[in-house]
Amino acid sequence: SGVNQVDMRLTKSFDLGGSVTKIKTSIDGAFVTTLSGKNTITVWDAARFEKVDAYSFDASIRDYAFSTQQQELSVVRANDQVGQSSEITCQVLIYDIANNLIIARKDVGDVRSVTYLEEKKSWIFGQLGREVQRQNHFDFYNSQLETIHPSINLPEPELPFELAVLPQLKLWVSLGIGLAVWSSDDLSLIQHLHCQNIPVD
Repeated sequence: SGVNQVDMRLTKSFDLGGSVTKIKTSIDGAFVTTLSGKNTITVWDAARFEKVDAYSFDASIRDYAFSTQQQELSVVRANDQVGQSSEITCQVLIYDIANNLIIARKDVGDVRSVTYLEEKKSWIFGQLGREVQRQNHFDFYNSQLETIHPSINLPEPELPFELAVLPQLKLWVSLGIGLAVWSSDDLSLIQHLHCQNIPVD
């Protein structure tokens, strides 16, 4: 038929323990990370399916990401509560894993996602534009949480709910109402697929 087939058989499974709300893999595939409950990030060895480390924080974690070499961890914290005001302020922090210390923290707006872009040595934060006349956008920071590139607006009415990097393709993607694909080299928007434009049988 000319269609490539992918083997989707389950090879292994293991107990992650507790209530898991997020699962991510490291860029090199060596580790699996999970967010348990609201405030604990656990790192698992992907080959041995064994727990490697865990990091707990004193506020709810919206999202998190590791740098390419697993040297730093970025965490988006927010005290999300039912009925909370739309004027939400989050705190992002950069954690030095080897030295077990927080090297930077910053109060920001309504951040929903984070990832690390090796090409730019940059943390990318996806933020809802709750300010007047401000679109949903991405902010770019170094490890000291200093701005290193002007913010980039998402195409309307896209939302920055999930971020992922595809290093071999030199792309990064954002997922919200649809899917937006961005260049890692110049940060330009390559393609935007809105869910309303995707045919469903």
